[in-house]
Amino acid sequence: MMEDGLTQLFFVIDGRFTKRETQIFESIKKIVFDKGVIRYITIVRTNFAKFDEKDECENETRALKNRSDAIGEIAKSCNGIIYVNNPPVDIEIKESFDERLKRKKRKEVETNRENREFSREILLEYLERVCQGFYCPRYWQKIKLNTYAYINEKMQTEEKLEAQILAEKNRKVIEAEVKREKEKLQREADAAKRKAAEATRKELQAAQMVPPKSSGSSSSGGGCCTVL
Repeated sequence: MMEDGLTQLFFVIDGRFTKRETQIFESIKKIVFDKGVIRYITIVRTNFAKFDEKDECENETRALKNRSDAIGEIAKSCNGIIYVNNPPVDIEIKESFDERLKRKKRKEVETNRENREFSREILLEYLERVCQGFYCPRYWQKIKLNTYAYINEKMQTEEKLEAQILAEKNRKVIEAEVKREKEKLQREADAAKRKAAEATRKELQAAQMVPPKSSGSSSSGGGCCTVL
């Protein structure tokens, strides 16, 4: 937003003026701004197939200005009328299409992209040519402050949301780390128990294989023999 006011307002229409669009235009002029805004409004006619043909654009402008109704007054009193074409470039090319149809779709996408780029150049050149002053409507200061307040509030809300998302991610990361550590300690404890049980089993098995020790001398034959 410009500190000193607005340099240009675009009123975008898709096709010829309708009654509804005329009402919106009048509301902008009388309620939102004032009658002086008309000199800073440019009508942008989108989806005009012959936007790159000067004669066709001039004929369309002349036809609008020659009307005797409110639309004619708007066309004659506004800053100007420019024509652009912004066809879609996200055309789906399915794998099921045969090669001929795929080539046709790709060519259409490329043509649409060129039209959009040319339309962009038209708008930029127009702005460079006509944006020579500032329009400061009634209540401009209030509009500006309200707009800044809205932008600040929106930014603060987005920052809070990002902080909440980050905190939630950090919480999940910490919880996952704690869980992994607990599982690691549990595995180590289980391994220690298994190791101790195995050592005990081996000790018991070894004790069963060793014969008991003799407690004293034993005699056989019930007596002794003396050699002379």
